Amino acid sequence: MVYTVIYQQNNSFGTFTFISSHDKNLAWYDFINNHAVDNQEPIAICPGNIVTYFEDCISPEETFNEAS
Repeated sequence: MVYTVIYQQNNSFGTFTFISSHDKNLAWYDFINNHAVDNQEPIAICPGNIVTYFEDCISPEETFNEAS
């Protein structure tokens, strides 16, 4: 199954998508033991290939007015 992990690393957030043959419980530790690097701590795991946009991925405020 494909999982997407939201992790925290040095006061910032990121995502990592990977394939694991395990359920969500073992996939959590699969990420920690086999994929996490440099103090990446998982805070959530989602089944599937989920794209997550954080604030620093969003375009400047000028587009905010266009969405109104």
